[in-house]
Amino acid sequence: MKKIFFILAAALATCAFFSFRVHQSAAEGFGITPPYVENGSLTQNSHYEQKIILVRGNPDQDLTAKITINVPGANSWISIDRGTQFVMPAGTQQMPIIVSVNVPSDAKLGAYSGNIQIVVSPLSSPAAGTVGLTIGAQVDVNLQVIDKKSVNFTVRRVTMSNAEVGHSFWWMHFPGKVLFSMDIENDGNIAGSPDKVVFAYENYLTQQVLETETNSNGLASVQPFEAKTVTAEMPTYLPQGSYKVYYEIFGRDNSDLIGQGTLDLSILPPGTLAGYIGYDFWGLRWQEKLITFSVIAGILLIFWGIYWVLRRLFGWGKGRNRVYA
Repeated sequence: MKKIFFILAAALATCAFFSFRVHQSAAEGFGITPPYVENGSLTQNSHYEQKIILVRGNPDQDLTAKITINVPGANSWISIDRGTQFVMPAGTQQMPIIVSVNVPSDAKLGAYSGNIQIVVSPLSSPAAGTVGLTIGAQVDVNLQVIDKKSVNFTVRRVTMSNAEVGHSFWWMHFPGKVLFSMDIENDGNIAGSPDKVVFAYENYLTQQVLETETNSNGLASVQPFEAKTVTAEMPTYLPQGSYKVYYEIFGRDNSDLIGQGTLDLSILPPGTLAGYIGYDFWGLRWQEKLITFSVIAGILLIFWGIYWVLRRLFGWGKGRNRVYA
């Protein structure tokens, strides 16, 4: 009796082991991130994208992924970059897909909710005597089409380069150039660009403000629902040394402060930074540009006056169009 019981227990344990191994092989750790597509500020004719990553823990075989979209009233707006059926090859542990939402011009205002079902199963037929497992995951979809147009910036990260000291030539003072990069996300539904960046250069020890500057270049536009790196070119007339920089980033206008903080800056001797490109003529202050244009205009006027006098005295240019018989 004990022998029979032992045999039955061993058989049950073996079946449980192989059942677990089959399940583990096909679907161990399968999941998606993030498990949602959400946007509450869509407008008619707008476009939105969300990356969803399919993840599995044991990529030992090919899997077929089938996608079903079930968002009443908005099914035709939604598309998947890989299509609604594709293969996750063996060896691929993570596979991104892009869910795109294209709102038509005649879309009715309001909320649209539903889900996207992702079902995966082994690509090859199961071996004789085994059962092929099918598993799935769900992406919740919540969309809102509204009539209000807006720009809403969020600053995710900032970085700043060091600079080389500026130089002077006659009346022209070419500043050093600091590159200030901002990772900006536009959560609004229309394109826009940050208004400006303001730097207060401070003494590293006393924190006394030595110079205040605004970006000298136009800031790039960020499309709706897009994350983008925007670079501000910041001038400085400070000498070589180490400084603290207090920065402020303004969104739509002076009242929309979307980022602020402090960073360390080193201004180095000329030729120190590989690939460094400083300011040219267009980096001068407007007063210096005005003086330069005035000087050039004055020089041209002097040359024209000399030419006119020589022409009057010696007849330069006269008779050039005469016709001889």
